[in-house]
Amino acid sequence: MPGESLSQVIIIKLPFPVPTDPVFAARSEAIEKKGGSSFMELSVPDAVIKFRQGFGRLIRRGDDKGVIVVLDRRIITKPYGKEFISSIPETRRMANPLKHIISAEKRFWETP
Repeated sequence: MPGESLSQVIIIKLPFPVPTDPVFAARSEAIEKKGGSSFMELSVPDAVIKFRQGFGRLIRRGDDKGVIVVLDRRIITKPYGKEFISSIPETRRMANPLKHIISAEKRFWETP
């Protein structure tokens, strides 16, 4: 949604696929049989694509501005979190307690 119609996206958890989905389970099994890691070769790449799509909902044009809040701390605590972070454009990033993020967001909206 370009323009001011959408100004914030909150991602509660990283969008990993449901492991019980039959298609996903079959693909995972095939990767594991070949000695690979279905998590790193299938789950993470799939989740990164969905994450980028969520990010793209907010920023559609060059003059769009907004805030994306990711509440899933795995993005900074797990090694695969780097895959998510490196998949999006360079932005101002914070990894702070929620009250600090809320204060920074208020300042962001007050800045012309």
